Amino acid sequence: NDLTSLSSGTGVTNIGYSACWGNALTSVTSPDDVTSIGVYAYANDGLPSVTIGNGVTSIGIAAFSGNALTSVTIGNSVTSIGVQAFRDNALTSVVFRGDRPSIDSSAFDSNSALTKIEYCAVRADWPGEAISVGIFSIVPSPVDCDSDGDGTLDSEDSYPFDESLSLDTDRFEYAVLG
Repeated sequence: NDLTSLSSGTGVTNIGYSACWGNALTSVTSPDDVTSIGVYAYANDGLPSVTIGNGVTSIGIAAFSGNALTSVTIGNSVTSIGVQAFRDNALTSVVFRGDRPSIDSSAFDSNSALTKIEYCAVRADWPGEAISVGIFSIVPSPVDCDSDGDGTLDSEDSYPFDESLSLDTDRFEYAVLG
């Protein structure tokens, strides 16, 4: 297969079993309509990086294994990451934008350069137990991020989980009246 890029249209909710396996993808755009990335969906595609949309709740077995991933950003709705989901890549960093999902102990195996796993500090169930990356484990560290994608860091956002609201209107009103 010779696909080099892919952008799913609206209404696509599931990237199925081996859907894009073995291509030469350089980019993938996962819209918020997609809720599930299936087994081997993007395996062995040569992907250098991926951002997983905020609608995705599950990442299947070996979904992104055997790529050239150096970084991954995992959207805020992911609740489960399957066996060897990101195995055999070149990951150096992983950022989680949501609550801590259920992560299979082999999800990040064979990523010997992976030294940093970060999560949004305001999210639930972090840091939790160390995450295995094969022969060693990493304790995730908190970062200030933009959980809802509205352009305002969580520490400055009165509504960090609602992209339609970013400012505390009471604070503004007080500053004007005060």
